[in-house]
Amino acid sequence: MSIPVIECIKRCTANPAFLDRFYELFTSNPAVREKFSKTDFDRQKYLLGHMLVMLIKHAYGLRGADERLTEVARRHGTGDLNIPRYMYNDWIDCLVRAVRETEPNLPDEVMGDLRRVMEAEVATFISRAENPTNAPAT
Repeated sequence: MSIPVIECIKRCTANPAFLDRFYELFTSNPAVREKFSKTDFDRQKYLLGHMLVMLIKHAYGLRGADERLTEVARRHGTGDLNIPRYMYNDWIDCLVRAVRETEPNLPDEVMGDLRRVMEAEVATFISRAENPTNAPAT
């Protein structure tokens, strides 16, 4: 992962317009809108910022990130929020689109790095959500 990806995420998560645009895109899918119909989006935007930072920390292997990723993934799994797998793909697509709209001059290479990092981290997240007994203990 590149420093420009980290810097991009820092800028985006500090920008309320980015957070608004991400959820505007994400909830444009009727199934997502229904799943999140009772969501407090002010809180959710705050959590999204933390989630993105956590995914970056996990990608770097920083201490504590693996346990936190597992904890959040378990919450999203079948035993709790039961977020369907396809919504994660939508999540990545909406994230990348919102970043592109927020940072239109970001080089394509950085956008590609961002997508690759998020795809890898979300794959780990999904694995932990779907198979909590195989995840490291928290």
